[in-house]
Amino acid sequence: MLSESRKYKLGLYLTHQFTAQLPEELLKSVFGNVGTIMAFSLGAPDAKELANEFAPYFNAEDIISLERFQVYMKLMKDGMTSHPFSARIMVPFEKDFLIPKTANRERVIQRSREKYGVPREYVESKINKWVEAKFDKGMAIAQEYKDKEGKGGTATGIPLEKDVSGEQLI
Repeated sequence: MLSESRKYKLGLYLTHQFTAQLPEELLKSVFGNVGTIMAFSLGAPDAKELANEFAPYFNAEDIISLERFQVYMKLMKDGMTSHPFSARIMVPFEKDFLIPKTANRERVIQRSREKYGVPREYVESKINKWVEAKFDKGMAIAQEYKDKEGKGGTATGIPLEKDVSGEQLI
């Protein structure tokens, strides 16, 4: 499957904690067919496996020594594999990272409301008009149905059945 997947532009993310989790034959197939490889800091056994993919630019010790947010990558672009290179990923934001730095939380909220907000009454009136229009249309359909029913038939034109007492059955 892996050898055919690229021509069908099938993208797979194969992620594992350890390469030892994969059977040897599958691991060879993966490394033989993947287009892009990205490695963060790894333990010694996995670094040895991946060092072959990043050689001669990076060795196992380099992979083991990667710092936080650093990676080694090899990309496939237009069917060609790039030379391995190092990169730094975007550092995740800390929780509420703007608030401690600017202390403008309330001001930001107020400006956002001024720029994008709509008065509550306006929104409620729009919703009510929409609901009433739908309700009025529904009532008109129900009335039409009742009118047809009152003439001895149903909306489908099929006469209603009556029980023994003469009451119409629904």
